[in-house]
Amino acid sequence: MLAIAAVGAVALFVFATALQERTAALALPAEARTALQAEADRLGEAEVPAQVAAEDAGATKLAIKLAFVDAFRVVMAICAGLAWLSAGMAALLVERRT
Repeated sequence: MLAIAAVGAVALFVFATALQERTAALALPAEARTALQAEADRLGEAEVPAQVAAEDAGATKLAIKLAFVDAFRVVMAICAGLAWLSAGMAALLVERRT
């Protein structure tokens, strides 16, 4: 349970950071950036804020999708590392029976 909560927190942090980085090049107004960061806790289901101009809506939607992929990639790397760690610990700590 603790690992799920910790990985979830990492996913939210990575998503919010990636979303901020991916939208930095877009000419979004400050209130749109604030609304977009408020949507970050919804991860991939975040909506494009109404304050975003129509010409930037597609790029903003793509930034949301790519930020989700970035977060997913980090979470999967953490999970793979934990799986390898648990396999190594099992190999070292579990007694072999003949």
